[in-house]
Amino acid sequence: MIGLDRPFAIPPVLAWPVVVCAVVVVGLASGCTGGIKQEHAALMAENERLRVDIAAMRGEIDALRRAPTHLYAEAVRIRQQQRHRDARNAFAGLMEQYPTSPEAQEARDRIAELDQALQDVARQRQERNELRKAKAAKKLAQEEAPDPDPAPVDMSCG
Repeated sequence: MIGLDRPFAIPPVLAWPVVVCAVVVVGLASGCTGGIKQEHAALMAENERLRVDIAAMRGEIDALRRAPTHLYAEAVRIRQQQRHRDARNAFAGLMEQYPTSPEAQEARDRIAELDQALQDVARQRQERNELRKAKAAKKLAQEEAPDPDPAPVDMSCG
């Protein structure tokens, strides 16, 4: 019995086809690996190109966010939230960054309105404070004032 002492030995008659098959399999496998490597390299290059495109688009988005139209809309939104000082600062920032834009003229008009509104609020606060002070002074004066003279008592006998 040939090969019993070697349990997995290939008979010499079959060795040649097995070797040829092994060479073919290795050749095909290396060819497939080369194709995979090329595809991987192409995907990596595409990935890098997309990263560059995304970075450029982010820059464009940031530029649009800083554009006068966007800044004006943001300032209006802040004003609608009744944050008058913040809105004034936003309008002023727009005017500083884009002084010749049509939105800058609109911002000047809105700042004038906000300044008037802020002055009105300050005046109203002052009037309320003065009214409180006047009421407090009147109350204090009433508390400290002597009681009015009691009605005269008729001391006559008759």
